Amino acid sequence: IMSTKTVVFVHGMFVTPSCWKNWETYFQARGYRTLAPAWPEHDPPAAAQRAKHPNPALAKLTLRMDDM
Repeated sequence: IMSTKTVVFVHGMFVTPSCWKNWETYFQARGYRTLAPAWPEHDPPAAAQRAKHPNPALAKLTLRMDDM
């Protein structure tokens, strides 16, 4: 059994990693390391993403079977 003090948060398609801010604060205060990486094209703040809508690069994202 592997024991870790790391929590990884994964956001959905229509939000950014900032949606996990309060949860990260909660777990960090309890000694956990937190990671909330952005999906491709989700690095900019939500307002910047809305300004680019529709984003052709975002529309082209796929999951390849060999990546799984």
